Amino acid sequence: MKNTLILLIIFLISNQLEAQFLKKESINAQIGYGLSSPYNSIDEIVDDGFFLQGEYVLSLASWFELKPYAGIILTSSNGKDINDNPTDEKATSKAF
Repeated sequence: MKNTLILLIIFLISNQLEAQFLKKESINAQIGYGLSSPYNSIDEIVDDGFFLQGEYVLSLASWFELKPYAGIILTSSNGKDINDNPTDEKATSKAF
């Protein structure tokens, strides 16, 4: 009797809960440390900077979402490679 009562209470409570609380609209934003490096370089060149990305999530149905997004990355060169050796190569980026 005790086990049956516990199972009945668990069933009634879990029936009222939802697994995810989905909003119709939301904004997902990311901000962080940006890195850029060239593909065809013998030296280990990596330049650092800033990146920002934003995404607007619009749920039209439970199985369909629109997610337009925009991002920006800005990196600059300090004239050194990973090992702090001076170099003439650069891997800067300014992209939207």
